[in-house]
Amino acid sequence: MAIDPLSPSTRIAKRNLLAVSILAITYKAFNITIENIPIAGLNIRFDRGAFAFLLLCGASYFGLTFLFYYLIDIWNIEETPHQQNVRQRFDNRISSFRTRCVQLLNQEVIECLSDPFYLSGLSPGSMNRLLEQCERKNFDIDEAALKLGTPQSILNIGSRNIGGGNALNPASYREVYEAPIKITIKHLKDYRRDVRRYRFFLLPWMTSVKLMYATRNLGLDGILPIALAILAIVAMYDLVSVHWITWLLPSSVKQ
Repeated sequence: MAIDPLSPSTRIAKRNLLAVSILAITYKAFNITIENIPIAGLNIRFDRGAFAFLLLCGASYFGLTFLFYYLIDIWNIEETPHQQNVRQRFDNRISSFRTRCVQLLNQEVIECLSDPFYLSGLSPGSMNRLLEQCERKNFDIDEAALKLGTPQSILNIGSRNIGGGNALNPASYREVYEAPIKITIKHLKDYRRDVRRYRFFLLPWMTSVKLMYATRNLGLDGILPIALAILAIVAMYDLVSVHWITWLLPSSVKQ
């Protein structure tokens, strides 16, 4: 179930504001005149200025009320389950993209090592942190790659001739680490390029969801009612003409 960004009190204030604003704009656009109001069998003469004063007070009061209520609600807005789901799916896709990159890197490093050396594994945590850093514009991949084997936090290369299952010391086995480090540098640079393309590919999907909620929360629920209230108030003071609204009527009605 979707989360309503506005509280019931704000919805009521918005409804009243829209009703008074549209009534005031219609009153000015079509020069409506109210002469008599029948109440309990009596005809009460109603001055045009008094009706305009009531509309002006109503638009001002409901406008300020809605504005305060709306600001309180919008500052405390929560993500809807749909927004959370979309963000989670986006994060999962990027995570899957990183996993594929690590798998390709792992396979290529294994193929480059000759017996008795082998890759006991890539550290997932360190590798993911490195890939996240690669996505930053100011991150120097070549400089970071010099630290790949010191300590053995990412490339865990072992030897079957040495027991214990511990990773080899890069300082003592520079030739063994040289090719895997070059392969890692290549994959990091490819990853930076490819993940940017992938994010760009996902951008329309993410943007459309954000735009949809921004249009509802800010445009329809906030800007539109306030704009109508302002238009109604300035129209009541004859600062802006709203007679152009009559142009929207069908020709048959105008006649």
